[in-house]
Amino acid sequence: MAVLAVLLDHVLETLGAFRGFDPTPLAWYSGRIGVLLFFVLTALVLLQSLERSARAGTTSAPAFFVRRAFRIYPLSLTCIGIVLALGVPGTAWEGVRRPIGAMQLASNLTLTQNLTYSESILGPLWSLPYELQMYLLLPAVFWIVDRENALRSAFALWGLGVVAALVQPEIAGRLDVAQFAPCFLAGAVAYALGRRVRARLSFAVLPAALAALVGAYVTIAWWLGETHPRWAGWGLCLVLGALLPFVYELRAGWLRAGVREIARYSYGVYLFHMIALWGGFARLGDLPFAAQCAAFLLLLVALPIAGHHLVEKPGIDAGVRLARRLTRNRGGAPASVRPAA
Repeated sequence: MAVLAVLLDHVLETLGAFRGFDPTPLAWYSGRIGVLLFFVLTALVLLQSLERSARAGTTSAPAFFVRRAFRIYPLSLTCIGIVLALGVPGTAWEGVRRPIGAMQLASNLTLTQNLTYSESILGPLWSLPYELQMYLLLPAVFWIVDRENALRSAFALWGLGVVAALVQPEIAGRLDVAQFAPCFLAGAVAYALGRRVRARLSFAVLPAALAALVGAYVTIAWWLGETHPRWAGWGLCLVLGALLPFVYELRAGWLRAGVREIARYSYGVYLFHMIALWGGFARLGDLPFAAQCAAFLLLLVALPIAGHHLVEKPGIDAGVRLARRLTRNRGGAPASVRPAA
């Protein structure tokens, strides 16, 4: 759902530019909501991963950071390489690639654009620095919520995240990762609540609830005249985090198999879809519209699959092996115990 919401935003913006209509601000709402969902789910999934590692006796902050780095950087570096080699613009609807300075390039390679005030070479890269910076805090968050009064602690952390987001603009612009702290910490609420309650709601409740939340977000944004109202985003994430533990896992076999494949390649879809849009609609703009759509869909499928099997999965495996060595050297579990990826 998260990656498809981001994809919908950029498909609409691309088609709007080339077919002569304006999909904004509704497209922008879709893209931002998709990213916020990513943040909630990332925190939840990684806290569960830390819990599995702790149970196996293989948990350590350095090992966690190594796994995350090998999960994120190989594919992002590959994506940047493709952008530079082919001259892909920042968005599919731009005419040409703008010049890239040394600082901008270094910032994108290290995913520190928000710290250097550099523009992302490719639009979707903007969110990765915030994700990486929140990773630095997740082991500490896990330590806080993995004990008694976990739920109270998780809600307290979320409240502190809101306070940090409110005061951050008065302290330092480079600390704007704080604007998304309540979104990540909503995942901590979901994790802590999931340890205390059992699922009791049909999976169908989740898309219905998301539709209601999205409707509320859009209504608030429209009423306030803001593209991305902070409070609406924080509230959406908190409600989603509180809801997730009560919802049963998806059980329909055919649908579960389909969304599993989307999830497997979701990072590649997130990174490469802008390149696919550019290739299909900008580079092949003289072809019939049906041919453009076919080229886009072909690239949308081929690039993430190739990226996953040639770069992403080998990177994940290398990170797991290195993390295992780090854990063993620190007196952790033997090499036969595989830490969570």
